[in-house]
Amino acid sequence: VLLFVSYGYLQNHPAEKVSVLSWFEIMYQRWQIWVYDIVGKDVVGLKQKFRLIQYYQELIRTAENKKCSDVSLLKELHESYIDIRALSYDELAASLPELSARADEINVKIFAQCSGS
Repeated sequence: VLLFVSYGYLQNHPAEKVSVLSWFEIMYQRWQIWVYDIVGKDVVGLKQKFRLIQYYQELIRTAENKKCSDVSLLKELHESYIDIRALSYDELAASLPELSARADEINVKIFAQCSGS
């Protein structure tokens, strides 16, 4: 009964649903960092990747909520987000600086379009 009530509550409250799902994602990321640390891989790059994923998620929400950015910018943002999520551990070091710079450029474009400049 409690599970049924909880499911119904989450269906009617999307913000709560997002927070529960993001909690699972954060726990998975922490577990992955822990495993990489035990194995002896560099976890700094992995942490940067997770921070960049979060930054892109925030940019996507900002662009969609402001409704003043054009469709091509949103498409570029979603494509970059998919690229980051698909990065393998071996590609991290080479790709993160470029993707960070692209995120900053997109952020400037979003605020330029929404301020009317």
